Amino acid sequence: MPKVKHLKRSAVTAVEDSKPIKHSKPSSRVLEILRKVRREYQANRDPTYAAWSKKYMRNKFEFFGLKFPKRRALDKQLLATLVVSTLKKLFLFWTSGSRMTTCG
Repeated sequence: MPKVKHLKRSAVTAVEDSKPIKHSKPSSRVLEILRKVRREYQANRDPTYAAWSKKYMRNKFEFFGLKFPKRRALDKQLLATLVVSTLKKLFLFWTSGSRMTTCG
């Protein structure tokens, strides 16, 4: 039977004494993405399925009422627009000439 290694007392107290991690507020870009997702989900919601889902989960959560195939299609569409806009910004940044070079 393999031996079980135990933590040293100092390691345990160090973990217990550590302060909780403080999370920073989300960036404006993250909030913008979340607003886009919420707006698209809200525009394509199914109130009947949302009510059924809420009842199924014992009224603990709110739902948009999106079934998986519809949500997957919306997610792909949103992801494609985010990637395209990010690539456009990256291209504009790269071609602007205002970047700092790391060599020479």
